[in-house]
Amino acid sequence: MANNRRDKFERQTAVGTHTVAALTGATATPGVMQALIDQELAGEREQERKHPRRPTEVRRRQRRLSLVFSVSNKDAVRRLRDLATKWNIFANNGAPNVSAVAEYLLMPRLEAAERGEIEPPDSGEKDEMWF
Repeated sequence: MANNRRDKFERQTAVGTHTVAALTGATATPGVMQALIDQELAGEREQERKHPRRPTEVRRRQRRLSLVFSVSNKDAVRRLRDLATKWNIFANNGAPNVSAVAEYLLMPRLEAAERGEIEPPDSGEKDEMWF
């Protein structure tokens, strides 16, 4: 992709020394000509994004969330990872998809808590630290 982007600008800059002289009012050698053209096109190159932002990118960033477990549940991430491997749930990069397993297990409990069927946890007063 970077080569295509560079080629586009190189096609735009394929002008002779006479064209540069006409545009700038000064004679130029090929090395200086390229420097002048690069200077003129620098703003355009900076404005064009290397990878265009897709509509899903913005939504993905808004949905990002970190989950912190209490000290007494320090092996929870390992257990979720093991369960994802056992259930054959993997992310695009080939790693076990812990987020998908956590969401699958969390949603029924979340809905039950919203209905009032589950009591809230204690506030961590029994030497348990909640972050």
